[in-house]
Amino acid sequence: MCTEERDIYKPYIELANYAVDEVSKNIGKPILLDAGCGHSNALKDVYEKCHTTIGVDIDKEGLKLNSLLDKKIHANLIDIPIPDNSVNIITSAWVFEHIKEPEKFLREMDRILSSGGYLVFIAPNRKSWFSFIASIIPQRIHGFINKLIYKRAEEDTFPKYYRLNTEKDIDKILLSKLKYKKVKFKYNDSPKYIGFCSLTKPISKLWHRIVMKEKNKKLRVHILGLYSKP
Repeated sequence: MCTEERDIYKPYIELANYAVDEVSKNIGKPILLDAGCGHSNALKDVYEKCHTTIGVDIDKEGLKLNSLLDKKIHANLIDIPIPDNSVNIITSAWVFEHIKEPEKFLREMDRILSSGGYLVFIAPNRKSWFSFIASIIPQRIHGFINKLIYKRAEEDTFPKYYRLNTEKDIDKILLSKLKYKKVKFKYNDSPKYIGFCSLTKPISKLWHRIVMKEKNKKLRVHILGLYSKP
C-alpha cells in the first residue's frame, strides 16, 4: 500500500484502534469481523491487537489473497453464517456503496455484533463530486475507468448503489431503528481522485483546500463512522 493510500486509511485505522482499545478495557482482546475484507492489509496493525479476526466477502478470489485473517467466510453480507452476538467489533471499508438493501445489511451486522460492540466504517460520501460522477457513469465501464485512471484491477470493481452513503441515511437505520450511539462521525478528503496526472494535480490541490474548510466538510469524498451497540 503506497503512502498516499495509507493517508486515506489513517482516520479509519484510528477509529478501529479506538474501538479495539475500548473493548479491550472491558473484556480483553476482541473478536473482530471485517465485512467485505477483500485482500486489503490496511488494518494489519489493528488485527494484531485482536484475539480473533474473521473476514467475510462475496469475492472468493479476493478472500483467498488475504493472508492476515484467522478465519475466512465466503458469504453475502446480509446472510453471514455465524451465531448471534458473536463478534465485538465490525469493520468495513469501501462496502457501503455496494449495499443494495441497507436495512437488511445493517440488521445483519446488528445480529452478529455483541452488546457494547462497535461498528467502524469508511465509505464514499454520496454528496461528493466523485460519488455523483460515479453514480451516473454506466456500471459496465466502471472497471475500465478504474484500471485506466487509478490502476485498479477490473475484477475489483463491483456494482454501486450509494444507498448507505450519507450521514442521514446511516443514522436513519442505526440511530432511529436500531438505537445505536454515534460515537464519532468524520468527513475526510484526498486530492488523489482528481490529481491522477500532472495536468490535474494543481486543480486537485486547490479543490482539496476548499473542501478541507470546516464549512465545506460535507463535500469531502469520504465518510467515516464509529457507532456503538447498546
